[in-house]
Amino acid sequence: MASARIAAARTRARVGVLAGVALISFLAAFTTGALADWTATAPSTAIGEGLAAVDGRAGAVRWQTRLAADAPAQAEAAASVLDRELAADGAVWARSVAAEPVAARAAGTADTVADAPGLVLVADPDVPGRAQLLDGEWASGPTGGALQADAAGRLGVDVGDVIAIGDGTTAITVTGLWRATDATDPAWFGDPFAAAGGTADAVGPLVVDESVVADLRAAVFVRWTATVPPGPADADALRALGASISEVEPALRDDPAVGDSGIAESGGLEATLVRLLAAAAAARAIAPLPLAIAAIAAIAALWRLGALLAEARRGETVLLRARGATGTQLATGTAAEALWVALPAAALGALLAEALLALLRPGEPRTAVAAWIAAGAVVVAAVALLAGVARRAAARPLVRGAGDEPGRAVRGGAIGGTVLLAALAALSLWRFLSLGSPLVVGRDGVSVDPLAAAAPVLVLLALALVVLALARPAGMVLERLATRRPGLSPSLPMRRLGRAPELYAAATLTTVIGVASLTLAAALAGAWHATDARTAALRTGGDVRVELAGRDLVTGADPLALVAPFADLEGVDADVPALRTEVRIGSDARELVAVEAATLGTVAADDGDAGANLAAALTGGGAPGGLPLPVGARRISVELAVAAPPGAAGEIAVSAWLLGPQGAATVLELGGLSISAGSGEVSADLPATGSALIGIEARRPNLEGAGDPRVTVSAVRIDGTALADAPVGDLALSARTPVGRVAAERADGAVPVVLESGLAAGIRADPGDELVFRIVAGGAEVHARVVAVAPALPGSGALLADLGATQAAAFAAGGAVPEHAERWLASAEPDRVADALDREQPLPLSASTRADVSTAGIVGPAVDALAWGAAGAVAFALAAFAALAAAIGRTRTGELAVLRALGVPPRRQGGARFAELAAAAGGAIVGGVLVGLAVSALIVPALARAAVPGARETLVAPEAGEWAWFAGALLATAVLALGVAAVSAASTAGRARHAVRHGEEAA
Repeated sequence: MASARIAAARTRARVGVLAGVALISFLAAFTTGALADWTATAPSTAIGEGLAAVDGRAGAVRWQTRLAADAPAQAEAAASVLDRELAADGAVWARSVAAEPVAARAAGTADTVADAPGLVLVADPDVPGRAQLLDGEWASGPTGGALQADAAGRLGVDVGDVIAIGDGTTAITVTGLWRATDATDPAWFGDPFAAAGGTADAVGPLVVDESVVADLRAAVFVRWTATVPPGPADADALRALGASISEVEPALRDDPAVGDSGIAESGGLEATLVRLLAAAAAARAIAPLPLAIAAIAAIAALWRLGALLAEARRGETVLLRARGATGTQLATGTAAEALWVALPAAALGALLAEALLALLRPGEPRTAVAAWIAAGAVVVAAVALLAGVARRAAARPLVRGAGDEPGRAVRGGAIGGTVLLAALAALSLWRFLSLGSPLVVGRDGVSVDPLAAAAPVLVLLALALVVLALARPAGMVLERLATRRPGLSPSLPMRRLGRAPELYAAATLTTVIGVASLTLAAALAGAWHATDARTAALRTGGDVRVELAGRDLVTGADPLALVAPFADLEGVDADVPALRTEVRIGSDARELVAVEAATLGTVAADDGDAGANLAAALTGGGAPGGLPLPVGARRISVELAVAAPPGAAGEIAVSAWLLGPQGAATVLELGGLSISAGSGEVSADLPATGSALIGIEARRPNLEGAGDPRVTVSAVRIDGTALADAPVGDLALSARTPVGRVAAERADGAVPVVLESGLAAGIRADPGDELVFRIVAGGAEVHARVVAVAPALPGSGALLADLGATQAAAFAAGGAVPEHAERWLASAEPDRVADALDREQPLPLSASTRADVSTAGIVGPAVDALAWGAAGAVAFALAAFAALAAAIGRTRTGELAVLRALGVPPRRQGGARFAELAAAAGGAIVGGVLVGLAVSALIVPALARAAVPGARETLVAPEAGEWAWFAGALLATAVLALGVAAVSAASTAGRARHAVRHGEEAA
């Protein structure tokens, strides 16, 4: 009972210090608990949101093959493979059967089968779950079908009408009309029929029973489409899914029940998973940093409070030891006190952290276990630190300083620990710099290297210890400078700083860590944001990138080449066509991006070498292009002669190839000339929009009796006037080469290209050099001339060229001309524009913005957490500083009356105390800034690039720190530290007056 009363009395006597322990425990549990939960759950939620934001093919993968004669056995075999490879990792898949377009018409109409548009028939039991029924009902048997509403309008049918399929022997009654609920849902796989009811030459889909599709006289395919269900994602499961996707096609191909006609795999889900998981790996590399920093600072603050408590009880400890108390007993009592104050404080901190996260991030799953583990660790640390310091104080009750000055054994341990820390920091920094980031790319994807990931914290701690080691020589320098001035201040406070730096060790170290962490957080946040924004802008091209479905090669009239389809959409400032296609330079596969160069700066990121400054190089003299047609031209005619063996049959089809007003290629059919006619003229009306002529194309009829005609294009007339420099010449046609072209002189030439610096270095190309690349889609061999080299290009391709020049050169080379399949939009409201396009689907498309390809949702929480962890470290530093001020005030009570007796007034004593503490805080803050800048210079460039998957080193802006909020936080830290110093100074002055008045030392 007596022991309990003594313990209670000891606790009541030091309730102020123990309240500080409770406060630090609360803050530590709140900070580390919130950070642990936030960084654990935010990436998985962001990955799920990223997958949900992906449209069409980018969010799915599809395997397709011919429908087997034994369809049930084929379906069962494929299901076994897909369940084994995909379902176990969280993916869902669906089977559907579709046929190539077949002739169809409304029964009873006069249309012939040849005139009927193609109709796509699909058997997909999941369509009702992804579509809205507008009228009627879903079909329940082989005689009925539900038709997409827009397709019904083009066919001129309604619910209850009968559609004749093929030659009319198959008839399907329309039982319902529907539209896709969300045509951008990856489950639709970017199907233009589901989005808009058809394409230029076919309509659909008509959802029918599988038996109807299987019996069609057309190619019938079975498709398995895999997607990831919405919701928070498990990164490990997605990583396994990404690895399993590549195993599906071989497994299906090797199963004889699936068929022997080959398996075609398409879709971008695997690439999407790679991008998102790489960002998640970067977040995992950053996430431990704020936790480690906050934990280290909290431990240092608790150590300082433990030392203050031990110093305050120095007299009690000596007395109790003299009465037989052991060090273990005293340490146990202190541990009980620490448990009593730290446990409820830490629990409250964890509860408040969870409540705050639930308020600020509603709907996000929480990992409360992480917060409670952090709170438990705080309690254990508080108990262990306070008990350990108490035991050391009991073992050596008479100390020379303020309770935390180490003895020889402790000093030796500190030196050994410092050397070990320095070695670990050097090793981790070497590992980090040798890898170029904390991430390692292996067979299982991107993983985090623990040693490299620890580099920022280890280097920061090592440099903080260097600052601590420099405190004594720096203090001595200040002391020498101060002694040159007369008076007590500043010589006395500077002498104390220079001769007893151990007194300030804990507070100085904690302050350096906190301020250095703030500096690192600001530098990383700014560099990462700038790198992410630049990379996203270059990947997207414009503010909005619109991907058009079903476009590959220019084979006929292209309405989109003549107009800007989205220019009149509200919020769109510019609409530019863009081509993205694979090319080969030798055997090296690269991506070419071709865009209307004249307007490149309007839509592309104008950052460094990207944007408007590239336009001048691409549009320089000598670029291939079309022959401009007169303004207001209405009709084009071509004179030609045909030489062929007697009796040759058929007619030569002639077309003019034009470049639209934005440089996109299109075909204008001029009609045909009978081979037997010998000569003649073909003509057609020109588009109303301005255009340029790149050449004339003649095609031999696919008839056995056509022979090998020779076609001579002799003149091209515009509104009856001969066109100067028109494309003319002879064309030899045959069954082997049925197509011949004469190109305008301006269409033939070297295409100006800008090379990405990595490609230029790889092929050793400089401005002025020439090269040849082959366009994979169509096989055209294009001669190019390097006009510039840039670190990164709009569209993130390896080559950048003008669209019109590229298509004109492909035409002149005799290959197929690739068709632009993207539109880059400039808009001040990209999100609203993209949402409107995805919702309204004026064309089969998928719209994305820079935010869609940004890593902000996944990496952002980890970067923000670093700033909050640094803020927590600063809070602990201020607590340690306050404890230091209290310790100094207590241990120096004896000098107050002496100094007063020597004629030093209380106010001057308070001023000296303020100067001492202000100098200590100011030195620690300056040291922290220098340490933070040094760590940032070593770490931030590589870490910012690693945090943005696919970012090139040239896009990193290490100088782009978020210095505005950093300056505010630094000023607040300094003001609060000076406030602590001011309070201590006021207390010192007051106690000095008391000591003089009563003739004794202040208590």
